[in-house]
Amino acid sequence: MQPSRRKWPCPGRRSAKLTVGAVITCSLGIGAWMMALHPLVNRESPAELEALLRAGRQVKQYPGEDSQSITFNIKDVLKVDDVSVVCPPAHALSEAFFHEVAWSGLAVELCGLEWMAAKRRTPPPNPIVLVRDVSRERYFAKRDLQAWQAAYEKLEMQVVEPPMSQDTQLDDFTVLVCLGLAFTDRKCVRAEDQLSLKTWQRVSQLYGMRWLLWRKDGFCSTLTNALEGSSVETNFFFRCWTLPQDMGNLKRAIESGSYPKNQAWIVKPTGRGEGNGIFITNSFSEIVSKQLDGFIVQPFLEKPLLINKKKWDLRTYVLVTSISPLRAYFYSEGLVRFAALPYNGTACHQGPGNEHRCLTNTSINKRFAHISQLTWTYRKLRRHLEELGISSHTIFRNVRRAITKVLLSSEYEFRMLYNKVAPDYRCSSCFQLLGVDVILDDHLNPYVIEINGLPSMQLSHEFGVPIDASADYASTKLGLTRDMLEILYKPPSAAVTVARSLLALRMEATGDKKAKMWCHTADGVKTGGQHNPCLDEADLAELVQMQQENAARGRFVRLYPSSDGEEFDSLVLHSHKRITRSQGDGAKTNWRLHWTATRLAKIAAINSPPE
Repeated sequence: MQPSRRKWPCPGRRSAKLTVGAVITCSLGIGAWMMALHPLVNRESPAELEALLRAGRQVKQYPGEDSQSITFNIKDVLKVDDVSVVCPPAHALSEAFFHEVAWSGLAVELCGLEWMAAKRRTPPPNPIVLVRDVSRERYFAKRDLQAWQAAYEKLEMQVVEPPMSQDTQLDDFTVLVCLGLAFTDRKCVRAEDQLSLKTWQRVSQLYGMRWLLWRKDGFCSTLTNALEGSSVETNFFFRCWTLPQDMGNLKRAIESGSYPKNQAWIVKPTGRGEGNGIFITNSFSEIVSKQLDGFIVQPFLEKPLLINKKKWDLRTYVLVTSISPLRAYFYSEGLVRFAALPYNGTACHQGPGNEHRCLTNTSINKRFAHISQLTWTYRKLRRHLEELGISSHTIFRNVRRAITKVLLSSEYEFRMLYNKVAPDYRCSSCFQLLGVDVILDDHLNPYVIEINGLPSMQLSHEFGVPIDASADYASTKLGLTRDMLEILYKPPSAAVTVARSLLALRMEATGDKKAKMWCHTADGVKTGGQHNPCLDEADLAELVQMQQENAARGRFVRLYPSSDGEEFDSLVLHSHKRITRSQGDGAKTNWRLHWTATRLAKIAAINSPPE
C-alpha cells in the first residue's frame, strides 16, 4: 500500500501552532513524508509532545517495501504491559521522540534504543572496505582476499587495498580488514585510535585477541590464570606450561603423580603455525635438555576418537562480535582434518618421522596424501557418526560448550587489558572470525586445542588451482563470509521480541527516568542482587543487539548467550568475583546480563527447533 497523494499537512518552520492531527502525522511520518520529520518534532516541548502522544492516536506506517501497512497505537505502547507494537521504521522517528517517551514503557524504550543504535551504525553512502596486509609477498591477501571481496561486494561495498607503504588514516574506511596485523601496527588501528572511530566504522580484529588467545602461550596463560583457584572444571582444554618460565611448575606436576610415568607430551613453538616445530616425547629429561625458549608443553592425547583408524580433529569457525560481554556464533559447517596414515600412539613419541600419523595439520599431511583424503565436511562426519550410533547433535553441542567456556574464561583478562585503554572501552567497533581447533577423546569428550585468529578463507586447497564455487571447500567459505556479513550489517528489528521475553520474566521499571532500572519481580516485589539482577539502559541495548544478531545468523548457531547458558553460571560468577576484587564492589560486570540473556534464550528456544 502506498500513501495517497494529498497536500503536505505540516506547516512551515515558522508556524506558531500545529493541530493535533498534524503533529501526530509529522512526528511519526507517513510514506514519503517520513524523511522530513526531524525539525518538526524537535520544536515541541516535552510536555506538549507527551500530551499529544497520550491522546491515543493511531497512525499507519509503511515500512520499507512491505505492501502491508502497520497500525501503531501510541496509547497502547505507553503501557508497560502491552507489547503489541511493531517498531516503526528507523527513519520514521526522531531521536527527540524516543528521549521523551522511552521512560513510559518497555516496548517503546527498546524500540528507541534499537533505532538510535541503527542510526549510529548505518554507514555513509559509498562504503569502503580497506584491506591491509604487510606480510611477505601479500601472503594473506593472496590467500583470503577473493572470498572477502565477493562477500563485501554483494553488500555494494567497494574493496580497496592501498600500497603497503601507506599508513591507515582513520577516516579512510567503513570496514578495516587487518590481515595478520597487530593493533600496534600503523597499518591497522591501535587501541587508542579506536576511541576516535565513528560509530559506523568496523575493524576485523578484536583488540587483545592476538596476545590473549591467538598465540599459543597467550592461550595457555589466559586459561591457566582464569581458572586458578576456581571450582570450575577444566576438562575443556589441555593443561599447559610455557617454557622456560613454567619449567618448575611442569616438573612439580609430573612429580606429583598427576600424570602416568610414561605420559607423552606434545611440545609446540609459540610463534609458528601449520605444525612447524612440533615434537612429541615421553621423556621429561629430553624437554629439559633442549633448553627450550618460546615453547608450550601439554599432555598428548594418546587415546583420541578415531575414524577409519585415523586421527582427526575439527576446524570450527566462530564469529565473535563482542568479547565483553560475549556475543559469539558457531558456523554449522567446517572442516574435519585427518592424519594421512593410521594412528599409532606408541610411534608418536619415538622421534621424527611419524608426524603424518600423529598430527592432523593439513599443511603437513598433504605431503603424504591428496587433499581429498585429508578432509571431510561436517555433513559427511554427521552421517558417519549416526551410522555408528553416535549422536552428532550431542557431539556438536558439547563442542560448542567447550568453545564457549574458553571464551567466557578469558573475559577477565580482556577486561583488564581494555581498562588500560579507557575505563569504558569495550572494542565496540571490533569483530573477529576465529578458527577454533577441537579434538575428541575416545569417550567423546571435546577439548579445544588452540585458536587461530586468521583462519584461511582460501577458496581452493592450493594456490593456482582453479576455483569451483560449488565444491565443498569453496562453498563452505563463501557461505561463511556471506552469513557473517548478514549478522554484522543486516540485523532485523528485535525490540518487541525482547520486550515480550522480558515481560515474561516479570521485569518492571524502578527509579525515575534519569536513573531507571528494570528489575525482576517476585510475588509483586521488585528485587535485585546476584540472583535477581536489575538491568540499566546499556544492558537493554545489549539484549536487543544480541537478539538482532541471532535473528540474522543464517547458518551460524548462537554460541552465547544460549538456552543452556545456566551451565556457565559458575564460570561467569567466577569472572564476576575476580573483577569486583580487582576493581571494587561497584565495578559493573556481565553477571546480570548473563543471567537475563540466558533466560531470554531459554524462552526463545521453547518454540524453536534445537540448534
